[in-house]
Amino acid sequence: MGIWELDLRPGNGSYTEGFTVQEIVHMPEAGLCGSFAQLPKEPTTLLVGDTHKGVVWRVDTLKRTYELAANEDHMHWLPWFITEFGIGGVKINNGYLYWTLSYTATIWRIAISDDGFPLPNAKPEEVKWVRSVFMDNFEFASRDHSTIFAALNADNRLIAIPPDGTPTYVAGTPDEMILTGPVSPAFGKVRGDTNTVYVATGGALLNPVNGSIIEGGRIVAIDTTPFFENYLSEQPDLREELR
Repeated sequence: MGIWELDLRPGNGSYTEGFTVQEIVHMPEAGLCGSFAQLPKEPTTLLVGDTHKGVVWRVDTLKRTYELAANEDHMHWLPWFITEFGIGGVKINNGYLYWTLSYTATIWRIAISDDGFPLPNAKPEEVKWVRSVFMDNFEFASRDHSTIFAALNADNRLIAIPPDGTPTYVAGTPDEMILTGPVSPAFGKVRGDTNTVYVATGGALLNPVNGSIIEGGRIVAIDTTPFFENYLSEQPDLREELR
């Protein structure tokens, strides 16, 4: 296992030739690394979630070194899980490391220092549990940097969890092909696109629609503006802050 770099710059805009691929940090102690987040004040340093080992590694991509950053309760897979799948998606937001424990459909967080280690005496805090078979990756909305959009893979749904903790289904249903096995959401980065969440899907392989229907993976674009407008109408105190 390791961290790899895909450098597209030598291709001069070509995505089919001229680019370079190299392993920059080899991690022989790691298991299955499925997600990472950059430290806000050290963007060349990553916190990497190890799904199989149930830990978080701190990877310095400049020094090409790694070390254990966190080994906390609620990062480990449990005996009743179908597979040895512990910590899933990881994100850093407002001084906290957030992660999913996929088979419990729960988001957790722990306070961390600027260099990526849990603060002394910090303990994992449950952010939200939702009724679902499997929660995959998640993202914080660009609009408020607080609302969580999470992919409910086995339910074929995208869910939003605003700061008040009330979950809302944004798109998809278990018995339709709108979002087949959503895996990972990400918000647009350029001006005019930051309210669009792009969701990668896996084709409902984990839980086929109506028991038998699967498809190839897709990228689905969803405009979150209606969600936020509705949420703001019910939260007048936040209206000016989020607009």
